Amino acid sequence: MKYFLNLTIFAMLLLAFFAEASNISTVPEKYRSGQIVKILIVPGHDDENSGAVYKTIREEDMNVAIARELYTALSDDPLLSVTLARDEVGYKPELAEYFKDEEGDILDFMNMHIEEMKESIEEGDIIVPVQVPHNTAPNDVALRLYAINKWASEQEYDAIIHIHYNDAWPRDVNLVGKYDGYTVYVPDENLPNSTVSRPLGEAISARLAENIYPSNHPDEQRLSENDGVAEDLSLIALGSNRTLTLPSVLIEYSYIFEPVLHGIQGVLTREIFAGATKNGLYEYLTSAKGVVKNFSYDWTTTLKRGVKENRDVALLQYALRELGFYPPPLFSRDDCPITGNFGPCTESAVKELQRSYKLSVDGIVGPKTRTLLNASF
Repeated sequence: MKYFLNLTIFAMLLLAFFAEASNISTVPEKYRSGQIVKILIVPGHDDENSGAVYKTIREEDMNVAIARELYTALSDDPLLSVTLARDEVGYKPELAEYFKDEEGDILDFMNMHIEEMKESIEEGDIIVPVQVPHNTAPNDVALRLYAINKWASEQEYDAIIHIHYNDAWPRDVNLVGKYDGYTVYVPDENLPNSTVSRPLGEAISARLAENIYPSNHPDEQRLSENDGVAEDLSLIALGSNRTLTLPSVLIEYSYIFEPVLHGIQGVLTREIFAGATKNGLYEYLTSAKGVVKNFSYDWTTTLKRGVKENRDVALLQYALRELGFYPPPLFSRDDCPITGNFGPCTESAVKELQRSYKLSVDGIVGPKTRTLLNASF
């Protein structure tokens, strides 16, 4: 009788679990219920198609670097099963084999969905919205992106995060361009994964905005309404031609030519980008807002006007933005890029910080101002 009762209780608990699971309709609900959530991180481009270029720096390498940071930041969570689609060596072997072995099925999948979307547009069921212009993906790249959509669905991933850096043409690859800032792309409302993707995109964008600016490219500003989130119908990574139902976002972290992205400053910047993305993902999954800062740092040296291309200054600018002092009053974002250069904007922002916390207002990051910053970060 004892064993019978125990089995009965076990069966009741099992039924209760499946009843609860059957009511789970979103990825956050799945995570909160204690089930494992599968995340696929896709660094954009590869060795064959390296993406944007600045001097000798290739976007595909930068994408892998930040994807690795994000992967590492998420891997300790037992409720997250995180996969890198590609690393420094190449595509995940399972995925590389899928590209090769399933090429015919992938082509059929791609062509079927393209034709169905074309018919919907021709019949007036879908009105193509104004889009941010993008380069057309070469055929081999398009095929791999459609393959990733198909594979991720078959493998029952819960969300996809695509990692990219932005560019704007025409531009000499050796020169800094005129734009800066991030954009988080989410599926257009005409795509079946639009509703489930937007909350993830908005959560990541909100955390990125704590430290960096949304893109100031006119097209991205207009379509994102300057909040950093832009809908897109044509990006394959987001499920164009209705090839995805699961949440997918594509992050353009910054423009590849921004000087602060490179050298030792670039290492720290990647940590901030990965930290903001991780925090945005967790806020999407848990609804807990602003619990953890995007980065931690200790300032140990005095900083003042005239210091240039300095990692402490770059981190100071990111910190001042998160604390709400960058850009300071009477300065615009165009006056105050994140550069690692301590100029009049940074000096004014430091003075605002000192004034707010009743420190001596001299615009110099000395011992007391460093103590304040280090306590915050």
